Amino acid sequence: KWLQLDEEFFMSFIKKRAKFNINIKLLLQDSKTARSHQKIEKELNEEIKILPPKTELNTNLVIRKDTIIIHELVEPIKITIIKNPYIANMHQQLFEIMWEQTQ
Repeated sequence: KWLQLDEEFFMSFIKKRAKFNINIKLLLQDSKTARSHQKIEKELNEEIKILPPKTELNTNLVIRKDTIIIHELVEPIKITIIKNPYIANMHQQLFEIMWEQTQ
């Protein structure tokens, strides 16, 4: 869903980000766009797994070392930033559990 908000901007951002040595793991909702994005994951320096087909999420979650960023994907679009290393660590661990359980 996030890519559809402004595909040109996000693809430009993704291509620029790919030039840096950043460990990017994405859990994406099952869609035609997600599957085509997964096919080019290596050239974008990403690892992508597709969530089960009936998963419907309306937020995007970015996990950083001490911060989580929650970005709503429906109108009105809002962003919540929580800067707390313990909360970020919890979300990182939950992400890793989901990552390991997703094919």
